[in-house]
Amino acid sequence: MKLKSIGKLCTYRKEVNILQKINDTGTIRRYIGDGHAFYEVGELGDVVDLDIMQTIFDVKKEDRASWSYRNMTESVYAPLEDECAGEQILRAIDLRMKWHGLELMPLSYADGICFIDTDYLAPMRDEIKEGGVGFYKRAGESIVTVKNGMCKAIACIMLSKVPEAAVDALYEIYRAISLYRVEPSETDGLSDQ
Repeated sequence: MKLKSIGKLCTYRKEVNILQKINDTGTIRRYIGDGHAFYEVGELGDVVDLDIMQTIFDVKKEDRASWSYRNMTESVYAPLEDECAGEQILRAIDLRMKWHGLELMPLSYADGICFIDTDYLAPMRDEIKEGGVGFYKRAGESIVTVKNGMCKAIACIMLSKVPEAAVDALYEIYRAISLYRVEPSETDGLSDQ
């Protein structure tokens, strides 16, 4: 996880949230985010406060007073549970959509399409490049859970709100494209005929 990329998101919103998730065995996993996303981070020491986070994020002294800060400890935080019954895997659609100055990435699942702001993928760029990162939607949640492999939840990102009519139109376009997509195995030998 790129801490500086998380810092860029927090700096833009002038907000830092720290979530410490404690499991049954007492193991602590720490997540940092801007209120719209949380990312698992490595060991930052036992004392993590706003001043330390602003120092790590290179926030100018004159800008520090306008920031908000929350530190939470949870035993359960549903979007960051490693496993969840009924979660649906999301498939990234190789298409980007501009909406009110945001670049959105559509993700398809059995019930339709949802969108996440691509800026929130920056902290996970290395993990995404390495492969094995999956996106999941959980029933009733307006959040995408990002897993490293199938088991470990490493981040959660709020879905971006796009008008339902736009979602429906894009879904119909995507469905039409999918119906007519020709797989390479279907075209083998056609060029010789």
